[in-house]
Amino acid sequence: MFKLLNRGVSTTLALGIVLILAILAGLFTIKQSQNIEEEGPFTMVEMTENSSPYIKVTSPAGGETFTVGDTVDVSWESSGVDTIDIGYKREGSGAEIDGWIAKDVTASQDSYSWTTTDEIFPGPEYQGATLELLIHESPFPEGTSQSAESSGWFIIKR
Repeated sequence: MFKLLNRGVSTTLALGIVLILAILAGLFTIKQSQNIEEEGPFTMVEMTENSSPYIKVTSPAGGETFTVGDTVDVSWESSGVDTIDIGYKREGSGAEIDGWIAKDVTASQDSYSWTTTDEIFPGPEYQGATLELLIHESPFPEGTSQSAESSGWFIIKR
């Protein structure tokens, strides 16, 4: 918060230019209060930093091995996202999503307990699956910028 107290024109102009550039760059939102007559006229300007919406998968990170029936702690960090969908893709499938673990999860809870099932296997002959976790903003819009993948692949065995 800046208080411009009876400053010279050049100082006020310079601060104004800096504020305008920061706002145009999308870094800040500006809110101006009404002039208040206490110890002289002044204008109070409040700047709030804008943060871009994001999602980051924190667990599983990759390299872990689980067995069908295990409970996997899926966790993430997020900001500016209300609800998420959690899915997975199988190594080599070529699909964007092979299956959903959970949909419409409140993003601020930052974790979800997933009990693994046989549904992740493409057929009964498979004894293991190498997966990557995907978290997308919900509802799942094609090409969304609010999405994240686990840092690496993890394995689920029968």
